[in-house]
Amino acid sequence: MNKKPLAVNQVKREKRAKQTADGFTPPRPVNEILDKLPPEMWEPQRDSCDPTCGDGDMLVEVLHRKLQKGHNPHQALLTIYGIDIMADKVEECRRRLLRFVSENGYTITRAMTAEVLNHIIVTPVGKKYPRGALDYDFRFATRISEHDEEVDRWMHSITNGNQPRSGPTPVTPPAKSSR
Repeated sequence: MNKKPLAVNQVKREKRAKQTADGFTPPRPVNEILDKLPPEMWEPQRDSCDPTCGDGDMLVEVLHRKLQKGHNPHQALLTIYGIDIMADKVEECRRRLLRFVSENGYTITRAMTAEVLNHIIVTPVGKKYPRGALDYDFRFATRISEHDEEVDRWMHSITNGNQPRSGPTPVTPPAKSSR
């Protein structure tokens, strides 16, 4: 139990970086960053948010540490949030989080899947959010219940070992409020 997170294929990353100027945070800096967080950051109710989550290197390590501290996997997933502008990266992040739970001996539930779908989202860059996550106000609305078709597709793909056919559901986040 508590296997280490798996790194995503390096060749795929290098190809993507050349095509899109996309980058990723290698495991060593991820661990250095997380090691510097205060101990209270790892309390069960504390949230973690990566506004440029990519395929989930940081968030999978956060999940790993929460499970190491004895957190219930569903409770841990309730406190993990991620945003990215690339839909395929969001899909991969979601898949990696759920796979990590499964690889550590836990059963993935519909509720866990719904939480991951709700908490790991695409922020489209465009007129409304020209700077992506920099313009986002980080209020995550519950949109998908554990009874939705999207959860059915993900659960089917998980039990069959495939990727979900629908991909991530692009979400238009709430408008940034003026405070």
